[in-house]
Amino acid sequence: MYVLLHHAELNIDASGVQDTLWAIAHAIFGHGQFRVDIFFVLSGYCLTLGLRGATRIAHFHNFILRRSIRLLVPYFAGCAMSLLLLHFWLSTPSGTHWDYSLPVTTGSVFTHLLMIHNWWPQYAITLNHPYWSIGVEYQLYFLFPLLLWIQNRLGPWKSLAFITVVAYLLWRLSFKLDVGNPSVFGSSPYYWALFSMGISAARLGTPKPGSDAREVSLADRLAMGLIVILMGIWWGVECMRYHGHVADPISSFFVGLTTLLVLLYGRQIGLFALVSKIWPRRMLRFVGERSFSLYLVHAPLLQVVWLMLVHPLHLHSSGEQALLEMLAGSLLSLLIADLFFRFIEQPSHEWSRRIPNP
Repeated sequence: MYVLLHHAELNIDASGVQDTLWAIAHAIFGHGQFRVDIFFVLSGYCLTLGLRGATRIAHFHNFILRRSIRLLVPYFAGCAMSLLLLHFWLSTPSGTHWDYSLPVTTGSVFTHLLMIHNWWPQYAITLNHPYWSIGVEYQLYFLFPLLLWIQNRLGPWKSLAFITVVAYLLWRLSFKLDVGNPSVFGSSPYYWALFSMGISAARLGTPKPGSDAREVSLADRLAMGLIVILMGIWWGVECMRYHGHVADPISSFFVGLTTLLVLLYGRQIGLFALVSKIWPRRMLRFVGERSFSLYLVHAPLLQVVWLMLVHPLHLHSSGEQALLEMLAGSLLSLLIADLFFRFIEQPSHEWSRRIPNP
């Protein structure tokens, strides 16, 4: 939901005055990239919990088939919806954030069908700009068995330190060589580290009988302490060199680490109880169940709202434009996401359950 509001806040043109209301909206909803970081940690966490304590995937073909059905059926339906809207309505640049999805070429469609669009800068965010992350997610499914193996060999903390080093070195190498689309919307090997944080959180949160997985050995403390110190130094150097600006992938490490700690200790410190008091559980469950469908459909629908409602009003204030875009865009996106969930995503879950557990 936050990503939707983030994109709604971005999906206005430069015609309005950037007033106080716009500044408030931008301060609150201008950090969508870090919500994607949280998603990848949660993805590793949920997939590992789904193994029900197993330390490896015995039947990888069953695993990848189940995950493919659950992800690709809604994803391809979202691509089809986007292409229809693009063909009849949304293919002309308008000065909004949607313009990043343009132009859609044969290469865009082909790479999206193969789930490799995030590896090419000219295709990564075309067709539907949030879809770059779905390519990353699908590719992580194929790495999951390897990351589990490393976890079992080294343990939750040392493996996390090792994978973090490898993942960020690969990201810097791709950046230096300019291969594999090293942008924050690209191949993103640093997300291996965040995905592994989710695996570690699941392992640490479900210890084996007679043991406490949260007990941290000296070697674990040294490994993780060294990584945190090195990432902190890197963050500080970047901050000083670029006058306060730090590359998102570096900050993503700390977002992921914070998410890991929340997963481990959020219940103990009362954070989960506080959230359930602020947000009714029925609302959380409704939005949570439809979150993937909402992610798939919201971007083109926000552009529809802009073209049909916000832009024709010629509002003088960027804040008013953003507020109307967020409110109307949220209502339309939730409505279509609910239909999408009921008739496409939910059936795909049922089809995937026919495949034996991995």
